[in-house]
Amino acid sequence: MKKERLNPRSKELLREMMGMYQPKTVGDIQAMLKDLFADTMEDMLKAELDEELGYAKNSQQPKTTGNRRNGSYPKTVRSNIGEIKVNIPRDRDGEYELELIPKAQSTYPQSTAKNSVPI
Repeated sequence: MKKERLNPRSKELLREMMGMYQPKTVGDIQAMLKDLFADTMEDMLKAELDEELGYAKNSQQPKTTGNRRNGSYPKTVRSNIGEIKVNIPRDRDGEYELELIPKAQSTYPQSTAKNSVPI
């Protein structure tokens, strides 16, 4: 049975990535996937923080909280495609609890994790 693609544009996007990275080996493909995975995780974490704070980054709308973004810190996440460096956003008050990458967890997938990310 043929697996149905989630995004009909996936082949086009893959061709664009192949043109950018020009992989020649399996290691090159893994590096490309690591970059894609790290960027995806970082975007998801930023969206989590947007939700937590109640406003998007650089929003000019009035804020309903005194809590603000406070940069990010690096974290190395181990997955089945190797170690991936991810920048974790943080808030000024330290109230933001990561859902995608819990603070004490750095290995994925992990069967005990509520929101583990299998790849």
